Amino acid sequence: MKIILLIIMLMVFVNLLNCSPKYPIKLTIVYSSDLEGNIIPTGCGKVYYGGLPRRGTAVKRILKENPDAIVLDAGSPFYSRDMFYTWPESLIAEWNNNAEIIAKAMKITKVQAGCIGNCDLFNGFKNLKELNKKADYPLLSLNLVDKTSQKPYFKPYKIIKHKGLKIAVIGITSPEERFKTIITVMAREKDKDMILQNLEVKRPKQLLTDLIQKLRKNKEADFIIVLSNLGSMDDINLINEVDGVDVLIGSGIGIEYLETVKVKNTIMCRAGGAGKFLGRIDFYLDGSNKPYGEKRKLDELIKDIKYFKEENKKEQLEEAEDDLKFFQDENGKINVQFFENNLIFLGKDMEDDPEMVNLLPEKYKGMIKDCNGFKKQD
Repeated sequence: MKIILLIIMLMVFVNLLNCSPKYPIKLTIVYSSDLEGNIIPTGCGKVYYGGLPRRGTAVKRILKENPDAIVLDAGSPFYSRDMFYTWPESLIAEWNNNAEIIAKAMKITKVQAGCIGNCDLFNGFKNLKELNKKADYPLLSLNLVDKTSQKPYFKPYKIIKHKGLKIAVIGITSPEERFKTIITVMAREKDKDMILQNLEVKRPKQLLTDLIQKLRKNKEADFIIVLSNLGSMDDINLINEVDGVDVLIGSGIGIEYLETVKVKNTIMCRAGGAGKFLGRIDFYLDGSNKPYGEKRKLDELIKDIKYFKEENKKEQLEEAEDDLKFFQDENGKINVQFFENNLIFLGKDMEDDPEMVNLLPEKYKGMIKDCNGFKKQD
């Protein structure tokens, strides 16, 4: 009996070891946002960018280098906001077909979770459910709820395990008044999804606070990612009011910041609109509570300090040394968990992925945009 008990205890101990994060951990997150139905390069003038074939190449390169990378979408991949304002009947079928192509592309590029953006419901609730099945990843929204039951219509979050690290990915949909109006009008005039009339888009602050507390208390998550469709300014306001988010990946209306923004100890990033960029952020985690610090900024500071010393620029030197203190402990040692964020421009130098090209309708194959556009396929 003692031997059996010892074996059981040993098995439990081994299981706990296998479930625990094995620090240090490199966590690579690939992210996109606001694709809004664009399946081929878009732009104006002489510069064209984006498109599924270029996106496919960029994602596959990262996954080849790092098969454990987590691929996420921050919202509004399927439909353009123009769909609501114009709604030309002649284009509905084409837009729906493009949305299905995007869903298939997301599956090919191994997207693991995505946020429901305020454009994604433009062709109805049931349609979005079907797209979700074809994309083969969960569409998340913490704050899209049934008015009566107050239960979420979609999964609010997903837990992804990475080298023993439990990562919670949470989706937040924009609750702006314009979006509520869109839902009401769609349900009334199109009469395609009466369920939309019972859909409520709640303010996310308290919902997010409660969920994070639950996840942390129950040890369900070691690292928390929020995919937010609120827009850049509302993202900042939310993080100022909610603790415990490690990284927020944003979409929706707002500023396209090309560098990360740090609010408290939350890293905030966006990949821009229309598929122009693909984002990649690498975290180097050591299991501590140290603040996050961007490696590139530290390297630039060290270089600047050396230059200011050599040139005897005292005022600039003092300012740079003061900025360096963020990365240091009280003894002057570097004391942060590093991260690196990069936006990959999907311009003319990015090759077209053949598998993605094959998804496109025939009329787009072989299309040549002026100057920097879509590459002709052989």
